[in-house]
Amino acid sequence: MTTQSPPRIDTPYGPDAEKQHLEQGIGKVRAGRIDAAAARLVAARAQLYRSGDGAPVYAREEMREREAALLARFDADVQPTLTEAAREIAEAERVVMLQAGADPLFALPTDDLTRAAALLPFVVQDVATLGTSELLARTQAMIDRRDRVGMVTLQRALQARAAEIDARIRRRSVARGGAVSATAAESTILAAIRGPFQLLTDALVGPTARATRAEAVADATRARLIQGRARKTRAQLDGSEARDLDHYRRQMRGVL
Repeated sequence: MTTQSPPRIDTPYGPDAEKQHLEQGIGKVRAGRIDAAAARLVAARAQLYRSGDGAPVYAREEMREREAALLARFDADVQPTLTEAAREIAEAERVVMLQAGADPLFALPTDDLTRAAALLPFVVQDVATLGTSELLARTQAMIDRRDRVGMVTLQRALQARAAEIDARIRRRSVARGGAVSATAAESTILAAIRGPFQLLTDALVGPTARATRAEAVADATRARLIQGRARKTRAQLDGSEARDLDHYRRQMRGVL
């Protein structure tokens, strides 16, 4: 069984999470930078169209060039904020690993390591197929019977699933030449993973580490929400969000 990199700290999304983390303190400051950069782009874009009839001021090719320049300016404006967020996430993940002590996998006796390696393929399959409530129930049952091998194995499988989705999102970002958001299906999977992963982490670490870990998780949550705000704002500004939604609707009409 191979060693995993520091676990991705799963992040709650939605209005409640944004209200908690992006409407106060440093989160509010960073979100404000993104919103201000977007407002500047919108104001500058308005100057590309005549006020009377809304017709473009410039020829088509020049309009494309000017639009691209506005988006590049937005990217440059938000990059320092994204760099801060990435640094904060990396530090939070480092703290989580340190507070958890040695990797729980390598705290297992040799016989248990063998059992964990044998279990892992089946647990990975369960993570991919079980519903949210079933996964939570399976997790709680392992914790209740103090099945440390099962807990460590399930935690690894959850990490692998989250990493797989993250890699998929990154590949799309590379293919499209810019940041993209998780699809609705991917967000649902990550949300289903988050609860069991949190329960397992709490069960596998000591109580003294939990307060520090909670602070690190809060830092990472705020940083990931900032990244999400930047991606969503960029997608709204360049039109990709609307195009993706239209594509999804056409697909659904074909299914239905």
